[in-house]
Formats: sequence, structure tokens, C-alpha cells
Amino acid sequence: MEDIPLALAKFDVTALPANSPAQFVVYYFGAEKLAKAIVGIDLNQPAPGAFHQRMGVRLPETKSSARKMKLTISEAELDALFEHQSRLPLPSSAITIRNRLPHDFGPTQVSHIRQHAPRLVPIMVKFIGNIELVLQHLRTLWTASQTRP
Repeated sequence: MEDIPLALAKFDVTALPANSPAQFVVYYFGAEKLAKAIVGIDLNQPAPGAFHQRMGVRLPETKSSARKMKLTISEAELDALFEHQSRLPLPSSAITIRNRLPHDFGPTQVSHIRQHAPRLVPIMVKFIGNIELVLQHLRTLWTASQTRP
């Protein structure tokens, strides 16, 4: 997780136009990695399993893990990021918009991102801002595991 801010800095994401399709894509990957991380931590999964490329974001588990870790993100905001809307002709969730991009890359998909990025980018930034809370949770788990007989 600590590499998420490092990757965002390497992308120079804050120098990209605000709420642009480029920012959307970069922040989405950071948010997706964090979602997988919190579920992996909560379910005590080894990192290779939690981050496996075939392991998608699971919204119910993400909500549950975020709640347990007391992250500053609402369930509605998590829905906005990770609710699968693949059956909708015009999805509004970040995950579905992102998933459509590589399969139907073209101006229509980019316009769709441009339409929703002003709402979704701030939510992704807010979610990624919880990394320190997740690390605190990990430290608490580590301390508890060391004090058990």
C-alpha cells in the first residue's frame, strides 16, 4: 500500500489536468489496489493472493473491511467506485467505466470518463487518503499477534 502514493508521484498525477480522464485512470488503479489490500488484510490473505491479477474488487467485502478499519469513506462512495454496472448502457461507477475503456477504447469511452471524472476523482483521492489508517490497523494487528501467548 505504501507504494500507491509513490506510484502516484511517479505518474506526477497532480500535474495532470484536474479531474481529467488521465487522472481518472491513474487514481483508479491506486483505489483498486487499496480496495484489494484492505480486503486481503481483513481476510488475512497473503499478498500474492489478495493482489492476484484475476482477483477483482469485491464490493461487499470492501465495504465490510472499510467499516471494520473505520476508514473515512461512506458505503455510497464505495458504491460509486466499485459497484459493477456492466449491464447498464451508461454506467456511472468507476470500476465499470474503467473496465469498458480497454475493451472499447475510443472517443465515446473517453467522453464518458470525462463526464464522470469530476465526481469520481475526488472520491478516489479521498479513499486513497485512508492509507495511513490502514497502516495503523496493520500495526495494531501486528502488536496483538505479538502479545498472544
